[in-house]
Amino acid sequence: MTNKEALISVLQVSVSDNVLEKALLDSGITSGSTYTAADAENIDKCAIPILQSLLSQPNTSEGGYSISFDRNAVQARIKMLATKYDLIDYLDPVPTISTKRIW
Repeated sequence: MTNKEALISVLQVSVSDNVLEKALLDSGITSGSTYTAADAENIDKCAIPILQSLLSQPNTSEGGYSISFDRNAVQARIKMLATKYDLIDYLDPVPTISTKRIW
């Protein structure tokens, strides 16, 4: 199995080859190299931005063909990967604003 094939198996959704290649290159991973267990963390971390980009994709329909994503499932996948490596930046991407009144 190559690193690219490992990334596909982690994503569990279909994305274009260009998206896969860019994500691997951005992460410093050679797509055609043989995947080993030592590569698991880097491949998992490489998958997170791809999954996040899917959350902003609109559902599309044309003719009898449609593409849509289960956004809750994608968010759960991101959370699972982020929790696995203590990547708290990916766990709550929306900042919480609170105010405190001082009398």
